[in-house]
Amino acid sequence: PAKCQHAYETQVISPSTATEEGTAKYICQICGDYYEGSLPTQMKILSIGDSYSSDSTKYLYQMLSDAGTENVTVANLVLDGGLDDVLEDDSGAYLKNADGKWRESDTSVLEALADEEWDVITLQQSGKTESYKNLQNVLEFINKNSEKSEIFWNMNWASSKQTYSEIVNVVKTEVASKELIGGIIPTGTAL
Repeated sequence: PAKCQHAYETQVISPSTATEEGTAKYICQICGDYYEGSLPTQMKILSIGDSYSSDSTKYLYQMLSDAGTENVTVANLVLDGGLDDVLEDDSGAYLKNADGKWRESDTSVLEALADEEWDVITLQQSGKTESYKNLQNVLEFINKNSEKSEIFWNMNWASSKQTYSEIVNVVKTEVASKELIGGIIPTGTAL
């Protein structure tokens, strides 16, 4: 009999994270042969926001790689009109780093969400309270189009547009109560 030219398909048993390897069953689609093995550590992060989100992701690939995460992908979708652009599936500058080099293209929100199976999606918005009126709709849109991702809020820092106390207040009143937000990255209070 001819020897099988195995064509293995991966069945994830337990997914990997940034710090823990996962496990998988590899099954040949031709002969049924299988074995179990490990999945390397991985972290895939997509940030969506204005230019502040670019600043937050600039060194993230290198930091995760240096910390021992084997498969790192960091991407950032910069939307000039803020998070309301998400609902209109607008395009923006899409910067992606999966190998230590940043590459840029013009990409729509839906294309960015579908580009990878993101572990984490961070959102960032600067502006006054009224600019958060559609936040729940934005969260639902992202959750619908990237169900496996955990959503975090990346708090921006004080600028000429917004003072420190305004940032803290808007996060408390408009962001923290949203159930689809898994946590708040306190960049605005850490700087």
